[in-house]
Amino acid sequence: MSKDSISVWAYAWLILGFMALALYMNWGSRVQHRLRFRKQENRLAAAATGSVSDIDNQNNSSQGGQF
Repeated sequence: MSKDSISVWAYAWLILGFMALALYMNWGSRVQHRLRFRKQENRLAAAATGSVSDIDNQNNSSQGGQF
């Protein structure tokens, strides 16, 4: 490969990196909120069946974003 083709690939990776960053900034809080909500549901289900004796009380508030 020549030196010019390496710089073209560098620009492509840079653009893909910025696209990934933009997607994370847009959807990251929603995904984290959904994962926390599922974790809380699993803990409540486990407490209802009696398999978990000590459940710590965590702050499961959203950190922003629209849902």
